[in-house]
Amino acid sequence: MDNIFAVNSGTTSVFLDLPLLESAAGLTLVGADSSGAPFSDEFQLGFLITEETNFALTPPFSLFVGSIEHSGTVTLALGETEVTVGDFSIGFDPTRASETTTGYFVADTLDDALGLEILFDVAPPVAIDPAMADADAETISLVNSNLLLAPELANALGLPELAGADIGDTRIDTEVSLIDNVNTGDTDQPAQMIGLNGYTVDPIFTVGEEVNGYIPPGILDGLGAYALDDDTVRVFANHELRSAQGYAYSLANGTELTGARVSFFDINTETRELEDAGLAYDTIINRAGEVVDEASDLEFEGINRLCSALYIEALQFGDGRGLEDAMFFTGEETSGGTEFVIDPATNTMYAVPWMGRAAWESVTELDTGTTDKVAILIGDDREAAPLLMYVGEKDNSDPDNFLARNGLEDGKLYAWVPDGDVADTPTFLNEDGEEIDADTAPDPFGFNGTRNSLSGSWVELDFYRPDLAGNAVDTDGDGSIQDELGYDELGFATQALQDQLFIDAGGFQFSRPEDVATSPNDGTIAVMASTGRGGRFAEDNWGTTYEIDTDFDADGNPTTSQIDILYDGDDFGNGQFDSPDFGLRSPDNLDWADDGQIYLQEDRSTSPSDLFGGESGEEASIWKLDPLTGELTRVAQMNRSAVPVGQTDSDPDDLGDWESSGITDVSSLFGSDPGTLFIFDVQAHSIREIAHDVGGEGEIKRRRCQEKLKIDNRAMRVLV
Repeated sequence: MDNIFAVNSGTTSVFLDLPLLESAAGLTLVGADSSGAPFSDEFQLGFLITEETNFALTPPFSLFVGSIEHSGTVTLALGETEVTVGDFSIGFDPTRASETTTGYFVADTLDDALGLEILFDVAPPVAIDPAMADADAETISLVNSNLLLAPELANALGLPELAGADIGDTRIDTEVSLIDNVNTGDTDQPAQMIGLNGYTVDPIFTVGEEVNGYIPPGILDGLGAYALDDDTVRVFANHELRSAQGYAYSLANGTELTGARVSFFDINTETRELEDAGLAYDTIINRAGEVVDEASDLEFEGINRLCSALYIEALQFGDGRGLEDAMFFTGEETSGGTEFVIDPATNTMYAVPWMGRAAWESVTELDTGTTDKVAILIGDDREAAPLLMYVGEKDNSDPDNFLARNGLEDGKLYAWVPDGDVADTPTFLNEDGEEIDADTAPDPFGFNGTRNSLSGSWVELDFYRPDLAGNAVDTDGDGSIQDELGYDELGFATQALQDQLFIDAGGFQFSRPEDVATSPNDGTIAVMASTGRGGRFAEDNWGTTYEIDTDFDADGNPTTSQIDILYDGDDFGNGQFDSPDFGLRSPDNLDWADDGQIYLQEDRSTSPSDLFGGESGEEASIWKLDPLTGELTRVAQMNRSAVPVGQTDSDPDDLGDWESSGITDVSSLFGSDPGTLFIFDVQAHSIREIAHDVGGEGEIKRRRCQEKLKIDNRAMRVLV
């Protein structure tokens, strides 16, 4: 791993083209108060770098984090008005990066007469002397870069046409110290959740750390785990990056990709320390069944936002029932996304087009009662989405066809349709005058309330029509056919058509389906969290947790399901709590653990968002739900004071801004009692500084700070 240096002190030198500022913008320099010595006579001013700085970098800019803070002021005159700006902050925003700007900006942190904030953008290149990259370096200099008039300042001056004008130069000379950012088995950073009611939290990895030469990228999400050998548990972890985010990685054939990916983390079962990490696959097979050898072989030119996930063991229901091979399921959480599976035996990731389209949250396997059929229940993380199930027949005629032998080809897609007449949310106008819920599909308006039940059947959708392949046309020119009615070039329904098919079938619209998990005691029963969408369904603003009990016929086809509401956040568990904000809110990821209890993670989704914690003052939490009694127990809660060293929480009072994810019961893998050892991770959304990557073409990308956690015997040891 390259050395990482923290900036401790130094001086930023500035040259301003005063004649240009006066002639073009009417700005004149009145005076300055700065105690730093400029680097040379080429610069007019020097501003000292203060101890509030939390900037770190790996020369030559393969990794950089934080901001550089300064002391000192400049007073400018605009006509008769004098404006003092200063205590400047050099920060980074990837949305500001372009062909002419790096994403770095210079901001005024004082209250000034014009309300100015961002003053200048920094033009490329931002370069470092490569000789400074060794571990003995004590100083690092960022060589001269042009200062460009920021659009914000240009607009404040009433001269928007001057945005981007070159008005000066800057140089930064710093004193630095080497940061040891190698994880040798455990992280030194604090746990971002606190265990409650007999549980404790112990972090094992923090984003930005290197493990045996591998630096896992950020936005950890869905997890899965299995026994790699007698002494090692391997954890697969999603990274919820968009397809153009993150540093580039290479497949076995040399193909370079950015975007979402899956890492592995190896944990010793005895010491429970991290031993290794790396990329979980080296080959990708796309929707057409072809090996990916260029980014364009994937629909988003990379994988897009892998969310929750599940590792499923082979033949998990016994007696030949279930998937033939163990595999990791993970899908793109974007409308029209694709589900993927990873075969750990070959390090190959396969797209599974036969499972349909969705904004994939997660899936879980159900027991069809037969040895030849597999059933996969699907959580589609979109507003007003259906409950879907894929059923396929295992085909062992070609032992080399991984998908076919596991029943993941040539299957059927079903939607759950309630029995009888179930009321629909009346059409209404939102605050923008837009018509909302114009359809008549059944939804939470007609089915809500803790311990209420609704029966229904599974209706097959006509989602595969090879005879109509390619009839979907991009009529709106947005580059995608997923919002068009029709079938793609392989013959699969677009997202829009698949949605219309389930509406036509009478399918139920859930507020926003999230994670699903199968009961450890009955393979035909699953739990699903719907996180709530109050702006669309007033009856489901705080989220609902459902139990789904499915019947299969003798051939392994789904027939009916009864759905019971285990906990309705809007009635706070039929009065179990004083109000919705004191109970389970916005349930998202979950696991039905081997102790028979359901563990649920909150992800703020109320409308408006400040309802979350507004009355209770409670941060986002992990809850344990007894499916038999409905009793809830809070077992962990966010610790907003646990900010990694050198980082800042930009909005520490914003309750619910951090979320946990990926909770998985790994008790049996570590020889612990059922339901006593879990893994999960934390996405600390308001810590935005942890890692930025510069790609080969200078494209700047960001990843957020989060930790991965592990939970221990009754004293819940958590990998955060």
